[in-house]
Amino acid sequence: MDDQPEVEPGGELPDEALEAEGADEYGEGIGAEGAEELSLTQLVDVLTAERDEYLRALQLTKADFDNYRRRMQRMEAELQDRKVISVFERLLPKLDDLNSLYLHKLGTEDEDVVTKTVLPLFAALASEGLDRIEATGVPFDPELHQAVLHEDGDDGPVVAEVMRVGYAFKGRTLRPAMVKVVG
Repeated sequence: MDDQPEVEPGGELPDEALEAEGADEYGEGIGAEGAEELSLTQLVDVLTAERDEYLRALQLTKADFDNYRRRMQRMEAELQDRKVISVFERLLPKLDDLNSLYLHKLGTEDEDVVTKTVLPLFAALASEGLDRIEATGVPFDPELHQAVLHEDGDDGPVVAEVMRVGYAFKGRTLRPAMVKVVG
């Protein structure tokens, strides 16, 4: 700290201090010969501009990194969803079997056992995002329904009967419901 040059009363560093500091400490932008001509105010302005340039570069780098992080999180979530969809798609035939078993056992002595087994399983899958596509009595939607039978009717096309349950995951149709349409 003792090596620091003293500021003259006019607010400028002595010429030899400017040469030494301009050439060594401040690097580019201020050469030894250019430092002689700069006042302390001009030196501060130059350094402030350089600082602002570095700050802008840092802000851009930070914004790029934030965008990269968000993009990677989004891609990771999409990959996770694709894995879950793959598992659900392999389970769909077994869910059809369980649904048929449940419907077959309604009104029998085994109804209670099947109800306590099948319904909680469907509820657990629904909590993970697998939703049954409601079809009976709703207007026909080719995104959600696959028409396999058709009857004439008075109104627009309405689903009259569900032949096979359809499923969706987070709003994306995994398998459309196989339905009979009237209208």
